Amino acid sequence: MGKTSAFLSRWDQATARWAGSWTLELIAITFSCLCLAALIATLLVGDGQATWDGITLNTYVSILATAGKLSALFTVSSAIGQAKWNLFSRKPRSLLDFQALDLASRGGWGSVQLLFRRRDVAAVLGALAFIVAFAFDPFAQQLVHLRSHIAFSPSLKASFATTSRYDGGMRYDYGPAYVPDSDGSMIRDFAVTADFSMQAAVLSGLGFIGERTDLMLGGAYNVSQAAVGGTSKFMQETFIHKSMEVGASSLLDNINGYYLRISNDPQFSPDVMQPLYENDDLDATFEAIAASMSNAIRAHQNGTQNITGEVGTPVTRYRVEWPWIILPLVVVMASLLQLILTMFESRHYPLWKSDVLAVLSRGRHVGDITYRGASQVIWQQLCFYLAIYLMMLNEATSLLRDFPYY
Repeated sequence: MGKTSAFLSRWDQATARWAGSWTLELIAITFSCLCLAALIATLLVGDGQATWDGITLNTYVSILATAGKLSALFTVSSAIGQAKWNLFSRKPRSLLDFQALDLASRGGWGSVQLLFRRRDVAAVLGALAFIVAFAFDPFAQQLVHLRSHIAFSPSLKASFATTSRYDGGMRYDYGPAYVPDSDGSMIRDFAVTADFSMQAAVLSGLGFIGERTDLMLGGAYNVSQAAVGGTSKFMQETFIHKSMEVGASSLLDNINGYYLRISNDPQFSPDVMQPLYENDDLDATFEAIAASMSNAIRAHQNGTQNITGEVGTPVTRYRVEWPWIILPLVVVMASLLQLILTMFESRHYPLWKSDVLAVLSRGRHVGDITYRGASQVIWQQLCFYLAIYLMMLNEATSLLRDFPYY
């Protein structure tokens, strides 16, 4: 018990020395300014950097902002607490002013009430800092945003194939043969190069425009021919492909004169139309056809060449919105200015700050200074309690009247 009492005695003495000076407040406001400076430095370093694993930039911002805000509000609370002693050391005042300053040193609601009662610069400045500090954390969280973009690396190269023409599946016409057909017409001889890597028919071929700033030079190929087995034909000749044949056939499959084959299923000609007809997603089908055609054209044609470029990868980076730093700066600077003003005003007065024991120890002196204000407060409290008593008495009388044995 002796060691414990001695330790508590030394602790009380140290606490009393700290309470009688501005040491803790100066340490707190210095720490708050350092946290704000560290916050700005962290944002400067992290702005534009890619996101990383582990502790994120938002976490650093949250830690520094919270530490800076708490230190600043500790200074504000002590300075407002000292302001009430400075105020009453000058001349007699109402105890309502003493109560307003004491409530303002404890939280935001008291600070709001103080704005409508006092015009003391230091106290009002601290009250404003208390109120504005409620938005400190949300503003700090708005400082950091994420931005996604494509980053290109000059050291990494990528290439893909492209082609300037496509001649697969073309028909080469060699002209009429020397031996006539049985009906007297000349037999035409032609050859077709089948492109077995192509999975769909080419209906219109491919055109390519070179990257030039002058006129297009001649010597280009005009390759608009139908592929083998295509669903349609495209001819540029001025003569017809073959003579028209006029005929009529039955819609029913007449096997012989006595039996007919009738089917309710739809018939498709050519057969490639059946999967297109039964497909529910034609957009996806034609996208797949286009991708297959592009790959085949790039890989197998004689006009294929490689184009080289830089490699781009999606990157998410931090972006700092600097206007949101204004409110934290205002809170810390207002706390610092209020502390300086309060220290200047308190240079001739004892430092009691928010100490409750000071009120008890100086009760006689406080009573001499504020007896008029005390009488007013006591009278207001008596009226308030009397009104409550009358309301309770009225309620009790109503209950007794409703009681059956009353």
